[in-house]
Parts: sequence; structure tokens; C-alpha cells
Amino acid sequence: MQKRLAYSLPDEVLEHVFSFIQSDKDRNAVSTVCKSWYEIERWCRRKIFVGNCYVVSPGMVIRRFSKVRSVDLKGKPHFADFNLVSNGWGGYVLPWIAEMADAYPWLEEIWLKRMVVTDEKLGAYC
Repeated sequence: MQKRLAYSLPDEVLEHVFSFIQSDKDRNAVSTVCKSWYEIERWCRRKIFVGNCYVVSPGMVIRRFSKVRSVDLKGKPHFADFNLVSNGWGGYVLPWIAEMADAYPWLEEIWLKRMVVTDEKLGAYC
């Protein structure tokens, strides 16, 4: 009986319910219930967390989540904080900014950690 109830709720109701789920882990779990929930969750997600910018491409994130308003993006691995990564190695934010600039005109915030940002490269997007 409860399975039928979950599938019979209108998408708008589920979208409203999903908006109360704050944890990234919980939202990911919800999206695995069924294809319908996956689609609803992807349309109502407003904040995304990318824990490793090398695991997923900006294009993949944009295709899945089209209405994002906040992006939390991590680049270099944790040991980069201790100068264990050579200079000039990875963590470049420009590919992400270039694709998000067109795809997310309503983006409100970008949180960066261990990412390389230079004024020269970002000048075209400011």
C-alpha cells in the first residue's frame, strides 16, 4: 500500500517534500529509489557538492542539475594543503566557470576549496 502511495503522489508534491531534504547523502539516496524520483530530485536540487572536480565533468553536472543556484567545488586532494602536490598541477576552476557561466545564469554562489583561480583567466567572465 505504501509503495503505491509514493508512486501516486503528483510530482509537485514530491518536489516540495524533496526540498526539505538538506543532506547531500540523503538526496542521493532519494534519487536511487526509482526513475521518477531521480528525475524529480534532479529538477529540484538547488545546491550541489562536487568533492573531487576530476571525478565528474562540468558538462555532466550541468546536464543532470539544470537549476542549481549554489556550487561547492573541491579541486586538489587534501594533501595539497601540505605542499605535497607540485606547483601547476590541477585544480583549475576555469573549465568549470566557463561552462557554468552559460548554463547557470541564476547562480548565486560558488564555494571553492583547493582550486586555482587567477585574475587573468577570469577577466572574461566578470
